[in-house]
Amino acid sequence: MGGLIVIAAIAIIVFLWVQKTRSSRKSWLQKLDLPGTWELQEDKTTTFEFIGELDGGNYIYTANNMLESGSWQISGNLLLLKANNASEGVSYEIRSFALGEIGIHGPQRERQIYQKRVDNVVQLRPRA
Repeated sequence: MGGLIVIAAIAIIVFLWVQKTRSSRKSWLQKLDLPGTWELQEDKTTTFEFIGELDGGNYIYTANNMLESGSWQISGNLLLLKANNASEGVSYEIRSFALGEIGIHGPQRERQIYQKRVDNVVQLRPRA
């Protein structure tokens, strides 16, 4: 009987911990608010457009005369990008500094800071 109580207590603790972790992740993703267009702080012509849900979807990256597209996903504090023409994805550390400002750090994107483009266009239906 005592063992059953201990197992039940452990199950309740694990359940509460999982709920809190999920709630924290959802809150962080909502604060990050990645879907949208992000401009490089130093160069407004370099942009990331993230399309999809809060934790993944497709992206379009433009810089100078280069265009890259593929899929993106958030895993922990990592932004995983997989270009359409690549066999493997690349992971970048992502940080939220302030509302509408993120940092991306990794291969070919060392300590880049992006600001979310603010526009007054309201989508009436989601993109297909």
